[in-house]
Amino acid sequence: MVSKELYSYIKKKSIQAYPFACKGNLADYIRHDNDGIYFLDLLNKDIIRAKGEKLEKNGDMFSIVWESGARSKHDEIMSCVQKCINRFVNSSDEKIQQKYNWLKFYSESIL
Repeated sequence: MVSKELYSYIKKKSIQAYPFACKGNLADYIRHDNDGIYFLDLLNKDIIRAKGEKLEKNGDMFSIVWESGARSKHDEIMSCVQKCINRFVNSSDEKIQQKYNWLKFYSESIL
């Protein structure tokens, strides 16, 4: 989730999306849900998810590194998301069912 204040700051400062995504501003990758909550659009196809992607720590800082020119893993991620939805959307636990119904709606909006 992203606070309304953080979203406003990101939008006002026109913070670039790179290295999170190849193009645009970071605000382009934040969605506003029906219930008023802002969240990072982690299923967006333009997010960099190349094979060989890893999180690298350098002192107290973290960065994402990946193999240049590697293909996107978006289809693989969406397939995994769909498997999770199919497995849990009909859960007997109502709270879990609500979360996976939300994920189902979100993933369908991506496709």
